[in-house]
Amino acid sequence: MGLLWMVLLVVLVGAEAQNLTEVKGMLGKDVTLNCSIRNSEVYWYMEIHNQFKGFIGRTFATGETSYSSPDFESKYLMSDNRLVIKNMTSGDRRLYFCGRKTSGDVHFLDTFRLVSDQKNHTNQTNHENLGSLLKREEVVFISLSLNAILGLILVGLSCFLSLKRKNSKQLEENPETFNCENPEPAQYEEIRFPTSRVPAAAAAEVYYKVQLPHC
Repeated sequence: MGLLWMVLLVVLVGAEAQNLTEVKGMLGKDVTLNCSIRNSEVYWYMEIHNQFKGFIGRTFATGETSYSSPDFESKYLMSDNRLVIKNMTSGDRRLYFCGRKTSGDVHFLDTFRLVSDQKNHTNQTNHENLGSLLKREEVVFISLSLNAILGLILVGLSCFLSLKRKNSKQLEENPETFNCENPEPAQYEEIRFPTSRVPAAAAAEVYYKVQLPHC
């Protein structure tokens, strides 16, 4: 939430409030600031930059509240002398002031420095870092696995192409290489056998065709 452009009233205060209280809050949780003013109007401000303070709103003795911006109603809750900061974020870690108006000027009585609980903040940071590390390791593992699978595919394809080129080269060098899977047409050879029952002059030549096996 852009607090700088949602602040309707910004004042410059020369002197700091007398009472300074450090309040620890947990990120993501609500934090309550208790002002020492009782039974009176309470004005709440926050530090924007250096000594510049932005007006949040005020509570009346009747219990009514008035916010300087409608957007502040979703971020802050004022009740009596209390200011509740909803869903604390890192941007909420700043100074807050409460005071009352006297002679037309607002005089601050309490100053609150809102900080995040270091232990919880550290645990949350470590948890986020661990989650980020696990995510990076998962990405690296997936990337390496994909590269390994791609490498195996390329090696297999290379071997297949190499074997195919080798077979093609052998076929070109030996075109008459017999292939039992695709047999050529049957070949025959003529063998002549003379007959002994008739005179040699009149003997007829008898031919037999013998089929030669191929496989």
